[in-house]
Amino acid sequence: MQYEIPPDAPVDARVNARAWNHIAAQDTPAPGQVPERIEWTCWPGRGPGAGFLGDLTGRRVAELGCGTGEHTAYAAAHGARLAVGIDVAAQRIATARARFGHLPALAWRVGDAAAVLAGLPRLDVCFSIYGALWYADPAQLLPVTANRLGPGGLLAFSVNAPPPRRTVRPPGGQPHPRRRRPAPGRPLRLRRRHLATSP
Repeated sequence: MQYEIPPDAPVDARVNARAWNHIAAQDTPAPGQVPERIEWTCWPGRGPGAGFLGDLTGRRVAELGCGTGEHTAYAAAHGARLAVGIDVAAQRIATARARFGHLPALAWRVGDAAAVLAGLPRLDVCFSIYGALWYADPAQLLPVTANRLGPGGLLAFSVNAPPPRRTVRPPGGQPHPRRRRPAPGRPLRLRRRHLATSP
């Protein structure tokens, strides 16, 4: 399966599609077993699990940067009315379809997350685990996500914190950090009201 990101797509989408398709071409797909939990960190068993998303029964869910689809499949297997996996890499979506195509309520989309989201129906939950919200430009992706989430909608994601910066000590003062950042590997949960929307 070949999918070309449009030439006018954001640079990050074009670069990431090329890189992830290259990685996917080297992978051997594992059988499509739905995971027992959602892993929010790189360390299995750490983090809040699927309860962080709330009850998915009857909900419309999108995973932004779904890779080979394990967490999107989890949402479908746990009652989501619609579970959409979005990834910029066509080969990773092909793997996801091969692994989990037997599950009901699943849809797979290839493309830049912001562009794909704009064409989806209203959603109840969007989540990204080291996915699009880590790689894409948040100035483009967050407003579209906010516009797709219905009232009370949830955006949850995990990304790595930036490397620690040196502590600055003002003359004669106490040291203080140059900026705040989330704890490494700790997911962030936002309700729609916390996101800025565009007109």
